[in-house]
Amino acid sequence: MDKQVVFSGMMSNNPKFNPEFYNWNRVSVRYCDGGSFTGDVEQVDPGTGLHYRGARIFKAIMEELLAQGMNTSQNGVLSGCSAGGLATILHCDNFRTLLPKSAKVKCFSDAGYFVDL
Repeated sequence: MDKQVVFSGMMSNNPKFNPEFYNWNRVSVRYCDGGSFTGDVEQVDPGTGLHYRGARIFKAIMEELLAQGMNTSQNGVLSGCSAGGLATILHCDNFRTLLPKSAKVKCFSDAGYFVDL
């Protein structure tokens, strides 16, 4: 059974709380790859057993959303926080190229996580 997600605040579908975006489609993608959706390595890491293929995850998500109508969007916002904020910065330009040229596109990195090494 599908679980319905209830959004509040700036993600609310109530025009009282979110007059600008209440009727927009929203997609929440859980951060799942540990590499800001950038990895694209064919081999599994023998030391950890991890698959570094986050770029493929991002591509598959975008292809699915485009097929479901995002390809005709007039506006698009890509956003994330913490490690998702970093992923937002890394994928902003690519996200822009996926939408129609006439679309208004913004990227918002909320508290991006950056390691100072």
